[in-house]
Amino acid sequence: MSAGLQGAIETAPVTRLHEHRSYDPADFGVPGGREEEWRFTPLRRLRGLHTDSPPPPTATVAVAVDPAPEVKAFSAERSVANAGRTFIPADRVSAQAYASFDEATVITVPAEAETSRPTVVTITGCKDAAAWAELDKRVRHGDLAEWSATVDALRHTVQTKLLTPVSWSPLQEIDFEAVPTSGAAHDLSLFMEDTAWPFAGGLSRYLTKCATLYADQTLANQKKEGTGIIELEAAFQPVWGSHKTNEVVLWQRVVNHKALLWMLANDLPPAATAPGTWMHDALALRDQWQSRLLRSAAWSPLY
Repeated sequence: MSAGLQGAIETAPVTRLHEHRSYDPADFGVPGGREEEWRFTPLRRLRGLHTDSPPPPTATVAVAVDPAPEVKAFSAERSVANAGRTFIPADRVSAQAYASFDEATVITVPAEAETSRPTVVTITGCKDAAAWAELDKRVRHGDLAEWSATVDALRHTVQTKLLTPVSWSPLQEIDFEAVPTSGAAHDLSLFMEDTAWPFAGGLSRYLTKCATLYADQTLANQKKEGTGIIELEAAFQPVWGSHKTNEVVLWQRVVNHKALLWMLANDLPPAATAPGTWMHDALALRDQWQSRLLRSAAWSPLY
């Protein structure tokens, strides 16, 4: 390789995330949320797991393993689990978890083994799923069974996914005790739901653009100038394991119906789609985009 060509190659690491590894939580600083590896994590949702005084474990987790004949699986105490041979924590929460376990499930796959079937590991968390389990019982066998059967007969199909707010979403927590359940009629509202699927590997960059160029600049400036068409109510990602993870959902209230109608019927001015704007820069990061205009029902709690 020529000296000139070698000098043109970037040799610095692309990222320094998880460079440091340790079994001791004290070797990691308490994150404040501005660190590179924590900036997309809503720390308050960790409920103290990242602090010097993490809460004691309260949930019950059941681990069931159905190993292939060639695979060995067993439970072992910390002293014989040998977890350190394959895993070294790279952040404070992982180190806290490693330091607090008393027993581990050990799965051993022989070197170069070709298994005759998959090994299935089922992990069931019990505490936060209690309300979901209770609802399932009511729908399947309880007081909501008849209602569920009637509704199912009226719809052709249904899709469900669990969503969690991103760190910069205006909506973070919902007080379910305050949600009205009377079904009283009210004025109707119009919402725009935008769902985006960034290119592979581009989710973090897309979220950064959403937070800065879209929410903090574009929408904030439009609201300040009185030219806004929509206002961001919430930004979500699917909960891991419930849907594709490479997805971002923006939930926005339409505040200027006439301006929205004009935008749908006319081309945007060149300045609105120039480089450096959200309409331009976001196209380089997302693979697909879907927008829907949704009107609230007269009885909807959200309006």
